[in-house]
Amino acid sequence: MGVRNLVARTLRVARQPKETLHPQHDRDRPRHDREPEQDVCVGKINPVKLVEKLQSAFGPGSFEVHMMHNVYCIRAPRDLLPDELSECQ
Repeated sequence: MGVRNLVARTLRVARQPKETLHPQHDRDRPRHDREPEQDVCVGKINPVKLVEKLQSAFGPGSFEVHMMHNVYCIRAPRDLLPDELSECQ
């Protein structure tokens, strides 16, 4: 499996809808009321390990990940700690 296919498959899993938020209501909430977004450079992160870490830390469906300009943008209840990110390398 190619790297692009693996990343696409991994990010599809991470994009499962959140059970606690209603998307139509989330758009109307001010940005500061939403979960923080953490940016992480793609080059140092294994996408499979990242998703596994997010699922173990927050549970399936409680986070979102998208990639823009070689950076993973992670929206979760809190930022991953440096130790948690190092486990994703």
